[in-house]
Amino acid sequence: MLHGITNSRNIKNKMACIPEHWKQISSKPVPEDIQKSIRLSKYSQTFLKILVNRDLDTEEKILKFLIKISPSDLNDPFLIPHMDMAARRIIKAIDMKEKIVVFGDYDADGIISSHIVSGFLKKCGLDVDVHIPDRIEEGYDINVEFLKRIRKEKPDVSLVICVDCGTNSSEVMRFINENVGYPDVIAADHHIMNDDSHNAYREFFKISKTKAIRYLIINPHLDNSRYPFKDLSGAAVSFKLVNAVLVKMDKKLKEDFSKDYLTSFMDLLAISTVTDLMPLTGENRLIVRWGLKILEKTKNKGLKLLLENVLPDKKEYSSYDLGFVIGPRLNASGRIENAMDSFELIDNKFCRHDEIIAKINTSNDRRKRIQENIIEKIFNDKKYDFEDIKRNKKILIAKSPEWHEGLIGLIASELVKKLHIPVILFKEEKNSLRGSGRSIEGFDLFRHLNKVADMFDKFGGHKMACGLTIKPEDENDNDIEIMFNSFKKKMEDIAVKNIDDAQIKKKFKYDCEIDFTEISQGLHKELKELEPFGMCNPRPTMITRNCQVKEIKFLKGSRHLQLMLCQTDIMLRAVRFNLDCDSLDNLKRIKKDDYISILYYLDENFYNGVSYLQLVILDLFYK
Repeated sequence: MLHGITNSRNIKNKMACIPEHWKQISSKPVPEDIQKSIRLSKYSQTFLKILVNRDLDTEEKILKFLIKISPSDLNDPFLIPHMDMAARRIIKAIDMKEKIVVFGDYDADGIISSHIVSGFLKKCGLDVDVHIPDRIEEGYDINVEFLKRIRKEKPDVSLVICVDCGTNSSEVMRFINENVGYPDVIAADHHIMNDDSHNAYREFFKISKTKAIRYLIINPHLDNSRYPFKDLSGAAVSFKLVNAVLVKMDKKLKEDFSKDYLTSFMDLLAISTVTDLMPLTGENRLIVRWGLKILEKTKNKGLKLLLENVLPDKKEYSSYDLGFVIGPRLNASGRIENAMDSFELIDNKFCRHDEIIAKINTSNDRRKRIQENIIEKIFNDKKYDFEDIKRNKKILIAKSPEWHEGLIGLIASELVKKLHIPVILFKEEKNSLRGSGRSIEGFDLFRHLNKVADMFDKFGGHKMACGLTIKPEDENDNDIEIMFNSFKKKMEDIAVKNIDDAQIKKKFKYDCEIDFTEISQGLHKELKELEPFGMCNPRPTMITRNCQVKEIKFLKGSRHLQLMLCQTDIMLRAVRFNLDCDSLDNLKRIKKDDYISILYYLDENFYNGVSYLQLVILDLFYK
């Protein structure tokens, strides 16, 4: 975005201002104990200032955040509610050679969860089936119809383990309460429990006081959880379940498992954590840092071949690679085709890796094309007055029979980025609506949807993302349009009451203001110690005022901008990528010797065997 062009182009403004939408995350002085710390003396003042502004404001916090990780840093799995009961139930299944079904979600998190749990149980000598539902035909989560089908087709199944789902299957909880002869259920999950499921689960425990509990939820978010870090991925919760069973297991059985058996999953846990947009703080930071190292020498053959195919020249991997290269491909099969393709790849099930990788890449390419086409149609559709929606509704709620159900969550995310308001999109079917929602900072989508949960057939998710289904109780009822409009009106009222104009303005957050004199390879190396970057641990961004434009060049058909900037008599190269039409028109008004303020992050570029620092501009201000 470019602001406030004036005629005084070549006069340096000593008090160069910055736009209101650039917000510093915090501004604190570096405490005296940190400045005097011998163990922190190797770090620059700029780096320490960034740490303090991120609430790492004691020597202890800083060292804990930056030190090397070890297995002992992982939290005790038995602090998660009902973990002991679940582990004992699985030990019983192992001892009795029970038949088990692992029921997973169809995204990367659920696929990885299914692999971890089913692989462990098979290694224990059990007969295990894996079922990952078809997104279109079956929808999300375990249901009563599935249990009835299992009982009919596989009557010897005595235990179903749900992974990355099951917390909000209130219908199944009540059904198992009222009916004998169906498998026990363990749900290893990380989704927040909605009110209906909370009531159903509480009733379940009341009834179960005098008999074995047949539906157990293993979830760090449960009300009585003592687990110190709540925001694990679904796969991490599944990993904790396997860990707990290994602790309880007979010594003789443990001999079949190598010492690095659990740590060998860290690469997959890192993928699930980043792909499922979990915060990269606390235990998740440990998992992803560890997993990135394991990934370099992964023992998972399918994953190794996928890396060689899509990142052939990489020797070290980043959270970007997990979230934007590997994760989307594992997700693509569940969105466009069938999630079992990705499961078979990482599970090494049929050893047809090349064929599956080709299929996954094709699905991902198709996903991109469909997604881009739908977004373009939405913005060209005259029925949407986006300015009016932003100003008076504060939330976009829409439906269409043409939208691809597997992509509406991704499309909602893209619309949130462009509009800066919550978005809920529905795939419209004959007599039902399957929806996916994404939110903005400060608007807890799950909590607010819970206020109208009586309108949903299914509902679950997190603060920032939710899935829901709306359909009449009577299949012959044709009131779906009335139900949609009623839901839309209620959510718009909630949004207007809870979102103010300041929340929906696009903001850029930065860590600190610096001069070019503070930029060095040493600072770049220090900033890399904050990796991996992602949710709740963003890449450090800085601002610098009074940068004089010495060269300006547009690259690749004006898609990118390259600048040579001078500030405090130091010259640095800066780039801005992926310009849209409005940005391009504004940027073309900048002339040589103009002064600008920039918001950017540091990056290292390699060209002809030489590396140099460059500034990657996220936004700039010209006055």
